[in-house]
Amino acid sequence: MKNLVFPVKGSKEIKRLELGEEVYINGYIIGCRDASLMRIFDEKVRPAMDLWNAALLHTAPGVKKSGNKFTKICIGTTTSTRMNRFTLGLVKEYGAKAIIGKGGLLDDSVEAMKKYGACYLAITGGAAALETTWIE
Repeated sequence: MKNLVFPVKGSKEIKRLELGEEVYINGYIIGCRDASLMRIFDEKVRPAMDLWNAALLHTAPGVKKSGNKFTKICIGTTTSTRMNRFTLGLVKEYGAKAIIGKGGLLDDSVEAMKKYGACYLAITGGAAALETTWIE
């Protein structure tokens, strides 16, 4: 098992990972949903956070709005192939080093990750309840 702290210091730590290896993450993981990615790439709006050397979670958050506040109900991981078209931009333009999701990615995303020193991490099934307790 490897331990990674995000944001990482660069691709060196990522390149040491082996296929199928368990990874324990410390630090910050940034949730990215389809609407956020469409805003960044389709509408050309810069992300609100720095994604360089970051770990991103493909997510479909369930929240309840109360006035101007949102209360988390369930922060679940979503299927990564739905987000496939954004992978190249995330790793090339914004320097993301890890994408966490479920269901894997398509070959073009895998190639982009190899080229730019990033990785895909498949989250353990059924982890949404635990993920929700860790979200700020």
